[in-house]
Amino acid sequence: MGRFGQFFLLFAALILVLLLWYVSRGEVGTSMFRGNVHRTGVYETEALPRFTGEKWVFSTQNSGNPSPVVVEDTIYLGSMAGRVYALEAASGEKKWVMEIGPVETTPAVAKGIVYCGNRDGVFFALNAKNGEVLWRFATGGALKSSPVVAGGAVYFGSADGRLYALDAASGESRWNFETGGEIWSSPAVADGRVFVGSHDGAIYAVNSQTGELEWTVKTGGWVRSTPAVNEGVVYVGSRDGNLYALDAVSGKVNWVFKTWQEIFSSPAVADGRVLFGGFDGRFYALDAGTGEKLWSFAAEDQIWSSPSVAQDVIYFGSRDRYLYALNLKTGRKIWKFKARGWVRTSPALDAGIVYFGSDSGEFHALH
Repeated sequence: MGRFGQFFLLFAALILVLLLWYVSRGEVGTSMFRGNVHRTGVYETEALPRFTGEKWVFSTQNSGNPSPVVVEDTIYLGSMAGRVYALEAASGEKKWVMEIGPVETTPAVAKGIVYCGNRDGVFFALNAKNGEVLWRFATGGALKSSPVVAGGAVYFGSADGRLYALDAASGESRWNFETGGEIWSSPAVADGRVFVGSHDGAIYAVNSQTGELEWTVKTGGWVRSTPAVNEGVVYVGSRDGNLYALDAVSGKVNWVFKTWQEIFSSPAVADGRVLFGGFDGRFYALDAGTGEKLWSFAAEDQIWSSPSVAQDVIYFGSRDRYLYALNLKTGRKIWKFKARGWVRTSPALDAGIVYFGSDSGEFHALH
């Protein structure tokens, strides 16, 4: 083989490695709640270990900002004022605004389309460049479940108790699956299954292609926490105060960790640790394999926020109005930032910048 042939094989091998790297993190160009289709809360980006101040702040003029997503140079977020925003990541300047009705969910972005639902039960697909409505789909209840895009489908839950699978390009229904309660939990996708919690107190695993039930596990209270799936295990919290670790294939309970109050926070999974906050005001790090508590950190009020992780730093908010940054391994507080409202959103991380909103209606970029 000549030198050109060797070079071609090396180039082809490099392309294959890069493609596998992208595929392992979901479809190319996607961004969604909890960072990926597995909902692990891990961002493959630079951390912000040292806080120097606000880069910019943007007012949505309404309380209860959902969590943002970042795609290249653009931030996408919804608002209870009824708008979806596209902002310049560098400056916070508006690129476009689209009125779709009150938004309580985090958008998902894939292949130039922004997917988002409203409180009136209507699910939208918007052009990511200008906000133009591409299609819409009506459900029978409010949408408080953030969508996930995988395998050409978009999955989300509704307060009508159904988990929906739509064709991501056309909005046509592929299937829907009925649970016994409202769905506020956001679905996770892994290994041909969709995992979601319901207000009927159960966690469901549904075949991603057919919508057929594979297994269900009952808990002692509603499940609003979003499942995180890592290495064949599903981690999810419940109103009963338990964090569950379930086998992704069978639903078998591997272990349960008990806190004193309900768990709304969606867990992150990083470096062999399961990370989440509770209504008891404590933030926990558990051994992912055994459920043993490795450390905990006391905030000053309830923690609804779902943590995000980059490198060795964890970020989450609290009802005490602080956004916290903790060391992943030790739980030591690195820094905290006080907003003017309750921080219950899940931060989005990109290139050493932390983006999050608070109930004051302000949206922050910290650097």
